[in-house]
Amino acid sequence: MSQNDYSLSIHLENWLVSQETQRQPKYLVPSMELDQKSLMPLSAGVRIQKNIAQLEDLLDEITVQRTNTVASGNLCEGLTFVVTGDVHHYANRNELKAYIESQGGKVTGSVSKSTNYLINNDVTSSSSKNTKAKKLNIPILSEEEFIARFVKD
Repeated sequence: MSQNDYSLSIHLENWLVSQETQRQPKYLVPSMELDQKSLMPLSAGVRIQKNIAQLEDLLDEITVQRTNTVASGNLCEGLTFVVTGDVHHYANRNELKAYIESQGGKVTGSVSKSTNYLINNDVTSSSSKNTKAKKLNIPILSEEEFIARFVKD
């Protein structure tokens, strides 16, 4: 065992003890006598294991449900939408996306020549998505305009 291996071993052991007893630093800080490059994989591994444990604890507390994406209507059939910005009538963008998909539409993350509509409540925004939609002559709809066109009462 080299001097660096021995120092690393002691440093890691001390760090783990401090984590358990004092809840001190969350990340392994290299000691002065060790090369930081050699510690990067080890410190990343410690963080990953801790993140996995936290994720497993979280999963015990939540229920994950798959949303139904089978089309139950055809109001958006064959159309491709991009949703950006804040939404006001839906709980979040995922809910709007689920509605579009339930009506036979498709939602993508970026504007392209195959996009039929950009949904953005700030239709005058100078965002990159709005700019690209205007350049490609793709209609930009507010949520209200989307609802008026594609939602049946």
